[in-house]
Amino acid sequence: MDLNALRHNVQVIREHAGDAQLMAVVKANAYGHGLLRCARTFREAGVGWLATADPQEALLLRSAGERGCLFAWLWTPHSPFAAAVEEDIDISVSALWDLRMVTGAAYACRRRARIHLEVDTGLGRNGCPMPQWEELLVAAVKAQQAGTIDVVGVWSHLAMAEEHGHPSVHQQLAHFQRALTLAEAAGITPQVRHLANSAATLLWPRTRLCGIGLGMSITM
Repeated sequence: MDLNALRHNVQVIREHAGDAQLMAVVKANAYGHGLLRCARTFREAGVGWLATADPQEALLLRSAGERGCLFAWLWTPHSPFAAAVEEDIDISVSALWDLRMVTGAAYACRRRARIHLEVDTGLGRNGCPMPQWEELLVAAVKAQQAGTIDVVGVWSHLAMAEEHGHPSVHQQLAHFQRALTLAEAAGITPQVRHLANSAATLLWPRTRLCGIGLGMSITM
């Protein structure tokens, strides 16, 4: 892969992103292109956030000297929550079970964990279903008040953003805005709200909130 082309494409995306922060997804060894070299290139291009699905890859980035904003979203009961808290990796939470795991790890480490609450707005693959969203918010607020976590983000994932005019995008945006309203009513004021991916950045301006997730599609 031509890393200069990657830098150029980041700039093209930035021109469409407005004031939104960029988050480059480097999961699965940066989609086979090389985790560390792609992460370095994104940072050199001015990308503020890196993201992995597997927290082990986030920890690998930390061990390689990556100290910037770093997010991981795919967790299991056996994932390294304590190590992630120790290394200041932002953790995605979408259910009560992983909220309990994060708060337990934070308590044991004597450090506040940074979490992003994920709501399922229609993808049907990850995230808290809307009927359980308010219950998760109440539990997250209690944990934040107890001093074990900081809810720094709320996010979701679009299913069909690459299809211009697809009605599901409007529906998901409405669900996400509803989820944000409920979060704020519960007492959560997230620093970042991220919904748009690469395709949405180009095709759906209303989804560009304060954060944009860039997949490796920007290398094409």
